[in-house]
Amino acid sequence: MLLLGLGGYFIVNTGLLSVYRVVPETSEFNSEADNAARAPLEDPNRSVKLPIFRTVSEQDNILFLRGISEPDSVVSILANGRRRRQVRANSDGIWDAEINVSADQVLGLSLISFLTEDISFNGDELLIRAVPPKAEFKSEPGLEVDGDNITSNNAAGLILLTAPGGPSRVIQTPFGRLPSRDALTLGGIEYDNLGGVIFSGFASRSGRVRIFGNNVLIGESRVSSDGRWFLIAGDTLPAKEYKLRVQLQETDGRKTNISVDIQRLAANENADQSPYVVFNDTVWHVRRNLTGGGVQYTAIFSPDGLIEDIVTTR
Repeated sequence: MLLLGLGGYFIVNTGLLSVYRVVPETSEFNSEADNAARAPLEDPNRSVKLPIFRTVSEQDNILFLRGISEPDSVVSILANGRRRRQVRANSDGIWDAEINVSADQVLGLSLISFLTEDISFNGDELLIRAVPPKAEFKSEPGLEVDGDNITSNNAAGLILLTAPGGPSRVIQTPFGRLPSRDALTLGGIEYDNLGGVIFSGFASRSGRVRIFGNNVLIGESRVSSDGRWFLIAGDTLPAKEYKLRVQLQETDGRKTNISVDIQRLAANENADQSPYVVFNDTVWHVRRNLTGGGVQYTAIFSPDGLIEDIVTTR
């Protein structure tokens, strides 16, 4: 692992991501389980459940995972492209697994479910786990630090669940909590190498959320019944720095604003490392390669990154 200083940011590389052909361990299969797993394929009106993560937590460098897949299927958990664990889903399709991780390891976990030895389905989620290195390093352009000598501090790490075409879920933030003002919370911001962007967050009261870049309206979205909001915008953020303002406008006219500075990083098309983290004290940019080409970042902000006092008006 290599830590690089870049204009006030540090980059944590995980190493080369190799592509491996994943096959199930044949001991997981028998004729009874094989026949049960083939059942959904014989019914043209029944869809197959792709493997997904449902709950994730970490304690003492162990990731505790629970997910859903096709009942009685075998689920392979891949870490940076290589199989780490293999478990079987129960008759309800629920699977559980524990993954041992090192204190300073950056992982991208993905799933493959096997209905039989020769029939498999890839999940489309990527679960990213990263921890903050020690804070003593200075932000000097070109600084290189031997990754073998980096150890984690006691701060919580990042656990991020991503999927193509939608907002990421920040399960655990390295900053302890997400930035918020009154009823409004800012979640992760996704952006890709083409300028597309997905804004997301939460609100404890109903209303509309409006997004501004350098005081120009980008778009607006409505808070859903579960308190989530997100906005998908195409070709919105060229690679430069912006003042981003998120505004919750409630039905009674009350307005609450959150503002942060965001620099949309230019994608390095030649980078083979995925995922890796570019970070400073107030924001982490998590980069990963996309299937079929291209890259995507998720920016996660610290509450200390807010650039203005509370603005709540009627």
